[in-house]
Amino acid sequence: MKPNHRSHSFGSSAFIQTRDGRKLHYMSKGAGDLTVVFESGMGLSRSTWGLVAPAIAEHARAVVYDRAGAGRSEFDSAPRNLRRIAEDLDDLLTGLGPGLFILVGHSWGGPIVRAAAASNLSSIRGIVLVDPSDEHCGLYFSKAAKINFA
Repeated sequence: MKPNHRSHSFGSSAFIQTRDGRKLHYMSKGAGDLTVVFESGMGLSRSTWGLVAPAIAEHARAVVYDRAGAGRSEFDSAPRNLRRIAEDLDDLLTGLGPGLFILVGHSWGGPIVRAAAASNLSSIRGIVLVDPSDEHCGLYFSKAAKINFA
């Protein structure tokens, strides 16, 4: 059987290094002045955006990534709170270079993109919240949630 040399629907694969040295995996496809970065819900990887990101890549650069501990990204030994997770997204944006960004967050990704956008106002052109979660909901950091998302 011949190998399939078609590119992945998410484009090329790469890693950025966070400020504390961890590697976060991302995939990028498309081109343009605008980069749309997709943030998945809790416990989910870049695959969540399988139907959306390739369609966006026809009009702009589309980036999907795996949060720490998901997909191909390294685990984070520090407590995973909203501030820490948003810092990882900030590090991804820095790694992607200067640009204009639209951040798209689904579920728990909603508070993450909101927090990251608040600290990065000069490069953010918009945020899209898809069924966002309440960032003050303690459920996400309960023992039961950790077991469920493991």
